[in-house]
Amino acid sequence: MKTKIKAPIIALSALGVLAAAFFGVWIYTGGLDPNVDAAEIAPSGDNGAQPGQAPDAVAAGRVAATVVFPDGSSFTVTGSEAGFFGGGDSIDEELIRALAEEHGEKFNAAIPRGIYTIDEDGVNFVKGAGLARVDTEDICAAVAAALYKSLDSGAPETVNIVPPDEVIVDIPRLLNSLEAAPVDAAYDILAQSIIPEKAGHTFDAELARSAYDAASFGETVKAPFINVFPELTAQALEDTLFRDVLAETITKIGGYDNRHNNITLVSAEMNGCVLNPGDVFSFNEVVGQRTAARGFKAAGAYVGGRVVDEIGGGICQASSTLYNTVLHSNLKVVDRSNHYFIITYLPLGHDATVSWGGPDFKFENDTPYPIKIEAFVDKLTLTMRIYGTKTDDLRYETEYVQLDTSGYREIHEESARVQPGGTKVESPGHPGYVVETYMLVYDGLGELTERRFVSKSSYHPQNRVILYPIGSLDANGNLLPAPEPELEPEPVPEETPAPSPEPEPVPAEAVVPDEVPAPPPEENVAVGDVL
Repeated sequence: MKTKIKAPIIALSALGVLAAAFFGVWIYTGGLDPNVDAAEIAPSGDNGAQPGQAPDAVAAGRVAATVVFPDGSSFTVTGSEAGFFGGGDSIDEELIRALAEEHGEKFNAAIPRGIYTIDEDGVNFVKGAGLARVDTEDICAAVAAALYKSLDSGAPETVNIVPPDEVIVDIPRLLNSLEAAPVDAAYDILAQSIIPEKAGHTFDAELARSAYDAASFGETVKAPFINVFPELTAQALEDTLFRDVLAETITKIGGYDNRHNNITLVSAEMNGCVLNPGDVFSFNEVVGQRTAARGFKAAGAYVGGRVVDEIGGGICQASSTLYNTVLHSNLKVVDRSNHYFIITYLPLGHDATVSWGGPDFKFENDTPYPIKIEAFVDKLTLTMRIYGTKTDDLRYETEYVQLDTSGYREIHEESARVQPGGTKVESPGHPGYVVETYMLVYDGLGELTERRFVSKSSYHPQNRVILYPIGSLDANGNLLPAPEPELEPEPVPEETPAPSPEPEPVPAEAVVPDEVPAPPPEENVAVGDVL
């Protein structure tokens, strides 16, 4: 009679545990065959042996138990080895445990704990790997039961340790998790060098599943790698890197020196910036915060619907010039906002305002090749170019359609910056507009093949602001009438005093010699006067 034991399955290895949990592998724990029980199987004495005397079966060497593992390995314990031939009816448990540990560990070591292993050729599956783990105590109990039954029957017994009744391993799903996508060659922005490509691999999952299902326990099934090569190699990238000018935009720089300074600084930050496929450019991240410590100066900027001097003013010309270049390069725009008022150095709908902590301009390199930005100021012009690799002969142009317009008002304001009698135009005034921008795609023959919507832009009217001296306007901003000039009074002619009559001569005889005229009082004599 054959005695079978279903071996318990101990914990999987790290990969086996993950695969078991993920792919639904069954963990099976069995026990002794219900027909074999060590407690019920004991020497019955029916074989004619006397107490203290070895039975004939023992003497003949027919009492034995053989343990057979799922991989075909086995070991045997005879009745004499177990201690029956010595005259006793008990089993040498230490011997049986030592044999069970020795052969059980060999089996456990022979069957990998993980469900699969990987070598240079592919993935190897061992049928039952990670699932069959024998337990020493269970083997000892099975051997004891088999020996007692062999003693009673006089015939050897066999204990078959079998794998779980059903082993479910989702081979296609497991192999899918082990696939590796190919990696194209790329440009290392920091090292300014090319990173070589890397091949990927896949599998014939259905073929591997069929082979696994047909395999015997412990048999190895290989799922070989099927190489998948990348589309872009290092050599191809080197041959085409930054080969073509995708688009170029040149705008004139207006304003005064501070504005020119700010645009020059921003251009230097953007110049040479490289984006690999999938990279996103952020104006604020690349340029950074515009501060006086970094050399930025105060220049005209739109703040709160007004034109004011602000540190970094004028840099929107750089972001707008770049945006226009991105449009004509047919790159993907991620984030863009138009200005509050119109700008005059680019067409309507072709601008992109930026502010630190506020609006940003972002675009993505959605081409299969790296691109590079070239930005520089030459005298009073700003140039933006985007280099890349053209893979077609398409040409991209843009146009805008005006949907609505709104007029502006003339505003009068007083300012201490204006001298009496003068005026200053603070803002020239512009209408407001609502426009839609469209992309026009032409093929190599110049034929229009596509016209697609790009964006909608709304611009507020910018009032004409005229500054007057303080006190020139009334409460409603109206110019007060000029005051009448004050007339100076005509001078009154001075009266000419009549000449004093000359004193009549006194006759000589009337002069009294003793009376001499006294001189004028001393206080009436002025210093320096000549009497």
